[in-house]
Amino acid sequence: MDMRERLAGWASGIERELAGFCEPEGPEYERFANMLRYGLLGGGKRLRGGLLLAAYGAMGGDDLDGEALRFAAALECVHAFSLIHDDLPSMDNAAERRGKPSHHMVYGEGMSVLSGDALLAIAAERMLDMTAKAVDPIRVRRRVGASLAVTRSAGTRGIALGQFMDLEGTRSPRWMGGGVGGRAALLADIDQRKTAEMFRAALEAGFTLAGAEDWEIAAAVSFGLKLGMLFQIRDDIQDVGADEGMVTWPAVHGLDESKRRADALERGALSDLGKLGGRGLPLAEFAEMMRGFS
Repeated sequence: MDMRERLAGWASGIERELAGFCEPEGPEYERFANMLRYGLLGGGKRLRGGLLLAAYGAMGGDDLDGEALRFAAALECVHAFSLIHDDLPSMDNAAERRGKPSHHMVYGEGMSVLSGDALLAIAAERMLDMTAKAVDPIRVRRRVGASLAVTRSAGTRGIALGQFMDLEGTRSPRWMGGGVGGRAALLADIDQRKTAEMFRAALEAGFTLAGAEDWEIAAAVSFGLKLGMLFQIRDDIQDVGADEGMVTWPAVHGLDESKRRADALERGALSDLGKLGGRGLPLAEFAEMMRGFS
């Protein structure tokens, strides 16, 4: 089975888990549940959750184990929160997401804010519930570590800070007064926070749940950050011409330099995996598969 087929299988498992995140307490709350379902289900390749499962499997875990699958679903829940909020009129003001109207176009801006808030809280609740039910102290410690890895990707080191910098954008002193170097540094910082941190979280959580050693987790985290940046740069390159006025890699560096930087990141990411020996091979296959997903 190749990696695309494995990802499809993981995505199906994650989708089933996510469906259970949206059950209403009673029929009078069905509309609220539907708002969550609209932003959470039936879209996307589940790359981040799949990467967590690939990481878990690379370290010897059963990649469809209930524990890892629930953490993968929680990570996708965080990702869904970020997309709903990112599309808001006060953020990126996107009218469409994955071929259908953005969440706020259907439910309104206020309801979309509430839906994103709820999904972030649900992700934390699910991970904490899993952790609280663990009996083995080692398992508790691993689940705490994985929970921290996922939740950190959303806050002051991840999505929230990245969105803050993105909103400031060209008004930022780093952009206005920093020249090309300042603009490049701001762009890299934004993309690390908004994109790469979730890839980092997937690797760190998967390795932590599987009981990897500290040096193995460090190599995985370095790989995850590079993979996330690589994904973003390739996405920017693919969208050239459709992102006028946006702060992107081709806009700052030019198309050829953006491609060169992407190639350098790919080499660096594979070098990180080399430290893991044979265990890094499934993750190298995952990275290769992602070439066509930007």
